[in-house]
Amino acid sequence: MIDHLRRQLEGRPEILCAYLHGSFLKGDPYRDIDVAVWVDPTRRGARSRAQYALDLSVALHVALRCPVDVQVLNDAPLAFRYHALNGHPLVVRDWEWLDEVRARIWDDYFDFAPFARQYLREALGA
Repeated sequence: MIDHLRRQLEGRPEILCAYLHGSFLKGDPYRDIDVAVWVDPTRRGARSRAQYALDLSVALHVALRCPVDVQVLNDAPLAFRYHALNGHPLVVRDWEWLDEVRARIWDDYFDFAPFARQYLREALGA
């Protein structure tokens, strides 16, 4: 199934990279396959990020006969980008570009993480 998913994603030139993440990757029981994609905004067309993700989810569901949850990474929350990019790469068009993107995201995440943990402790009264 992963090879079929990879081929479907490789056929979309607007996808700069795609990652498999979530319960399917961990081997846990799953209801859908979680895929995160970084999309070239100049090739996405006039569709919004949400509409693009929905359209791709439906197309992959039809092709794989299994629900696929697609999220666009371009402007997703930092924590989601960090965790998704720690998943399994399915498509990478340019490893040098991806290494730079991941380094920036990881730097930002680890700069922000202590503040987020402190905020949660205070908010939860722990």
